Amino acid sequence: MSEQENRRYNFNAFTFGNDGDLNLVIETATGDFGYLTQYGLELTPAERQELITVLLTTKSKEQN
Repeated sequence: MSEQENRRYNFNAFTFGNDGDLNLVIETATGDFGYLTQYGLELTPAERQELITVLLTTKSKEQN
């Protein structure tokens, strides 16, 4: 299987509205009929920055 076929998640996003809100879509692992579950989160710019900070901080802690 290719790396694309082994992915556990697929991430998509788009911005909307005048305030730059983000719709983040997370799809879980593929089965025989495509993605099994889809989650959609609407994030404000502040919430998006908080998520980015958490992800980057977690990564840097793992490397130490």
